[in-house]
Amino acid sequence: MASLKTLLSIWDLQEDDENIRELFFSSKSNKLSSEFCSSQDLKGDTFLPDLEPCPSCNSLNSSKSSWCTECGKSLLGEEGRRPEQQPKKKQEGDFAQNLLLDDIPIDSHRSSLELDIMIDSSSTTSSYCNGYTYERKWGSSSRYHMWQKPSSLKKLSVSSIPDYDTEMNTPAIDSNSITAQEQPLTVSFIDLPNEILLFILSFLSPLDVAAFGLVCTRFRQISMLDYRKTIVLRGSLTKCRLKEATMLQPSILVLKNCKASSLSVAEIDKGISYIGNRLKRLVVDMCDMGSSGSNGLLSAVAHYCPSLTSLELHWTFISGSHLLQVVKACKSLEELCLTDVSGISLKEWHKVIKRLALLKHFHDLSVALCPEVPLTAFLLSSQPLLSLRSLKIRQNINKVTVEDIHALLTDIAPNIAFIKLECIEADEEVLQYIESKGIGLQLDVMVN
Repeated sequence: MASLKTLLSIWDLQEDDENIRELFFSSKSNKLSSEFCSSQDLKGDTFLPDLEPCPSCNSLNSSKSSWCTECGKSLLGEEGRRPEQQPKKKQEGDFAQNLLLDDIPIDSHRSSLELDIMIDSSSTTSSYCNGYTYERKWGSSSRYHMWQKPSSLKKLSVSSIPDYDTEMNTPAIDSNSITAQEQPLTVSFIDLPNEILLFILSFLSPLDVAAFGLVCTRFRQISMLDYRKTIVLRGSLTKCRLKEATMLQPSILVLKNCKASSLSVAEIDKGISYIGNRLKRLVVDMCDMGSSGSNGLLSAVAHYCPSLTSLELHWTFISGSHLLQVVKACKSLEELCLTDVSGISLKEWHKVIKRLALLKHFHDLSVALCPEVPLTAFLLSSQPLLSLRSLKIRQNINKVTVEDIHALLTDIAPNIAFIKLECIEADEEVLQYIESKGIGLQLDVMVN
């Protein structure tokens, strides 16, 4: 065993006969002695019981000797008593036991090293030796974690943290330790509440948030918590912009004045696939996507977004078959708004109305300035919209009679609560009939 030059000093910290000794070890060896590694108690006489320090030169001598072998001075203190028998003096403040080691064996293949040491003290001390920092922040039975930094750094910072209850994820309280409130608690970034993480993400760009969600499942779920997230895209719509927006999985996606003629149907399909069930509302307003692009968008929504509840199409071209795909696939659809939409034939519109009648939660229908969808198209439908509560119709001078309104309120929408008619020609008798039904009415009509 390599020779150890050991300095053992006794500090009087308590009122009883127990003493806590400060040990300083310096060794040229790369390993600790087997005696030290096997020792489980660092208190007084249980560690090196046959040796005691000289009060003058601090060299170790036999406990049976009365004179120091190094300096020749007496090992007996005042009144012929040994140091441990001297009257105890009041020390200012409390000191904990420090352990300084020249060489600490650390496995290079491990990221941390745990040392379980029993120390009777409640104070805070830190020691530094050969690039290692050993810090103890509270007393009695604690776990010490030594976190190894990257190899480019020479220093190794060691901090003490409490034991954790694996089931409750709370610090375990030791009966011999001080109160739990005084124990330091290490909180990692992943342990922050969802509200704080969402607030942090609000300062990041869409690409950074997308990269954040790729770290782990926990972070991916965070970006999906805000169901009110709305993304509005304007201007030129490229493959990268569409992917960047859809990877955030917004609940509301608005495409306004977008030019996406360069996007292929496959690129649109792949972009929408990132949203999935998260998309609740889709708004397409005055977008130059071409007939293939608009139809490809609806086809992708029907395939990847079955949880869609609201669809708004303004000033665009779509085919009735692709609109029918969305109505069939999205069984939770609640609102449908069409404004100046061309491409839907009267026959296709009848099929759409028939499928809307099968939706249990569909309650709001708005049709404006659609030349292929006159008011009479609703009257020709044989399937009543039992869940419909609000109907908004805007046409260019489409005359309505009392018989039409009666058929609409009786056969098509018997449970309707609100009707909005714009740019429709009607007579006074029609208005009186609607008012007699006790239905909310908003009119912008030409009265004969």
